[in-house]
Amino acid sequence: MRRVTLFVNGTSKNGKVVAVYGTLSDLLSVASNKLGIKASCLYNGKGGLIDDIVLIRDDDVLYVSEGDPFIDPQHAVNVTSDQHGAHTDWLTLNIGGRLFTTTRCLWFSHSFERYTVPFKSICTQSATNC
Repeated sequence: MRRVTLFVNGTSKNGKVVAVYGTLSDLLSVASNKLGIKASCLYNGKGGLIDDIVLIRDDDVLYVSEGDPFIDPQHAVNVTSDQHGAHTDWLTLNIGGRLFTTTRCLWFSHSFERYTVPFKSICTQSATNC
């Protein structure tokens, strides 16, 4: 029996150690249950897509995504907020392969209208608490 450590794509916190058995679909189902996401892709630590269960070795660290591309947890944007009512409604946008992180309030502010008009159509939720 092999075992692996699973993390949500882009993070290296709250990992889950699971046994590898059955098919890749079985492992994705276990990952979904353990991590609370709808797992559809597995990546190794270097961002390689795992498309066959025979590629998984004992004690591998794998990153589980819901279909999005691999995000290296060492280069992921970590956003923190202070305790005095700072913005906590953050958006991370992948534009041309580069990740940009901003608050929802700033994204929907009128002063940035000329920069964000092409992208706002993909956002379905309106700004709140601005």
